Amino acid sequence: LNFILVPLVLFIKFCFISFVLQFPLLFLLEDIAYRDIFRVVMIAQLAILAAAIIQVAILYLRPLPAIDMENLGRMPLSLAGLTGPYSSLSIPARTIINRFNVFELIWCMIVYYKLKSLVTMKSVDLVILVSAVWIFLLILQWLSTEVLMLLSS
Repeated sequence: LNFILVPLVLFIKFCFISFVLQFPLLFLLEDIAYRDIFRVVMIAQLAILAAAIIQVAILYLRPLPAIDMENLGRMPLSLAGLTGPYSSLSIPARTIINRFNVFELIWCMIVYYKLKSLVTMKSVDLVILVSAVWIFLLILQWLSTEVLMLLSS
């Protein structure tokens, strides 16, 4: 069932992120077709896909007894590598520090450069917009993790 639902979940995720990007642009009177923003989001997700592939490759190269909570959920090239014992953090905290990684930065850069060709906004305003959208998505992910943790306990 998971394999059947993955395309649907990804499609819903891309639609939601595209909506979150287009909503502030509507207030700034930037008329961009939703399909163009959807394409930008799909292209930018390649950076997140690369992160997942690298994470799986790192886990694959480790011997099976060496895989534990300490390295199972840790994102490569993230802030999690700079923290102390990873397993001592709560799951929502792990979610947040894993999102501060090179691949998320690349995602933001791709969105910025692709949107720059579509809008007439100043570069500074566009950087603020992309950063705000990324932070909004980060907060939503943190809140959803907190809610799931509360429901599971």
